[in-house]
Amino acid sequence: MMDSEAVGTHAFLDAFMTALQECALPLFEEAKTYAKQAGLEVRLELHGAEKASPGLCLLVAYPDESSFNSCCITAEPEQQKVLHEDFYTESNQRRVQRGKLASINQMVLHSRLAAFFQTAFGLQPDYIAKQHPAGFW
Repeated sequence: MMDSEAVGTHAFLDAFMTALQECALPLFEEAKTYAKQAGLEVRLELHGAEKASPGLCLLVAYPDESSFNSCCITAEPEQQKVLHEDFYTESNQRRVQRGKLASINQMVLHSRLAAFFQTAFGLQPDYIAKQHPAGFW
């Protein structure tokens, strides 16, 4: 029989992976399409609960550059937290914010993706602005 902490960790990971699949993955796929249309190199990586760091990561770079800017969501199951992390190669800057599972939602992720593209590439994703009413930003 598993102890209550293990059950809590397992339940958190299940909920985390569900939130990634149902909410984050479609938004990151949309961002991947946007990045490709903007002429950028892009990869999307999904790491399941069996991995040491389960999560979702959007990796984007200018063509022919070897290092990628990244916008990632990772689980911290022991703390039952979600780690939102962006890395910008040009400034070598890492932005990290911890949140609850509920932070995996459309408004938060659209805000993060818009800020990511603005900071990393000077782009303002119009597809995001079209999906939200005036005053969103």
